Amino acid sequence: MSINAEDLTYIYMKDTPFEAVAIQDVSFEIQDGEFVAIIGHTGSGKSTLIQMLNGLLKPTSGRVIVDGIVVGESKKELKEARSKVGIVFQYPEYQLFEETVAKDVAYGPTNQGLEPEEIEKRVKNAIEDMGLDYDEIKDMSPFELSGGQKRRVAIAGVLAMNPQIIVFDEPTAGLDPRGRELLFKRIERLKTKGKTIILVSHSMDDVARLCDRAFVMYKGRLAMSGTPREIFKEKYKELGLEAPQLTVLSNMLNGTGLFNIPDGVFSPEEMVEVIKKEMDTNAE
Repeated sequence: MSINAEDLTYIYMKDTPFEAVAIQDVSFEIQDGEFVAIIGHTGSGKSTLIQMLNGLLKPTSGRVIVDGIVVGESKKELKEARSKVGIVFQYPEYQLFEETVAKDVAYGPTNQGLEPEEIEKRVKNAIEDMGLDYDEIKDMSPFELSGGQKRRVAIAGVLAMNPQIIVFDEPTAGLDPRGRELLFKRIERLKTKGKTIILVSHSMDDVARLCDRAFVMYKGRLAMSGTPREIFKEKYKELGLEAPQLTVLSNMLNGTGLFNIPDGVFSPEEMVEVIKKEMDTNAE
């Protein structure tokens, strides 16, 4: 299931003295099963862009096509597109409201008009996909859970609607390092199940480590796209991005003249192996 953006433009308060162009002439294609990132400086248009992907915002011009469906062309197609594209916004746990975890996760599937047996199945699978024990927490109040657990329950509520494409907007914002690690492991697991993942993040380390490709937004336009290796080798600084920490370390080590670490080393494990090999070579 692919998702295509064709010449997207979005203008806030069009034809008023406060008119502001948020997105201009943005086009891209994301293939089924890809893990891509949308990155850029604050105010570059990322949030506006992702809201157009499932029709929360209607483009001023251009269109979004999901699995052959033009998003928002009719009410029926808008509903169908939203069933295919789920969005997890920042701090989704603030939207928890039901008296039990199971009821909260079931809210979306219930509104989809599914049978009770199917709803229960989806709720159980979604909670377990987020690494939580269904039998242990299903009857608990979501407000009794830890911050990281609340976040994962809120995401389970999106997963229970069974979208094929899931957009995560800064999914680990406010979590401690362990909570970040646990959540990203679960998000990576979704990809192994065939889901298409779109990640909006300010963490270049996460983008470099996890994503197949990245789209760089700059002042409302798509300024660059490519693999993390390509993105962090070129003009990323000019586009308001910081390099991943391991890229900074690689540059520092290469600057000593004692190492020759290649571009695209984004995991600590790979960096350790490369440094060991370089040290062994130098020792010889």
